[in-house]
Amino acid sequence: SEAAVQVECEQKFLLTDLEATTALLSQVGATEKGCERFWDSYWDTRDLHLLRADHWLRQRAGLWELKRPSGLGNATGQM
Repeated sequence: SEAAVQVECEQKFLLTDLEATTALLSQVGATEKGCERFWDSYWDTRDLHLLRADHWLRQRAGLWELKRPSGLGNATGQM
């Protein structure tokens, strides 16, 4: 049997009218399941070595995460 693979998909939207967006989502049956707020700190070299290599090193809630292109996997750890 094959091992399960976890895939993260992320999409960001700029909402200019939150009230209208909320009404539209309600019309199609969407409900709010919760709200989570967090702060990320992204790290790189002065010459943006990681960014140019399509990598992102971030710190969130005490955890460090290195995001890499699909297929290379991601790493999460604590320092």
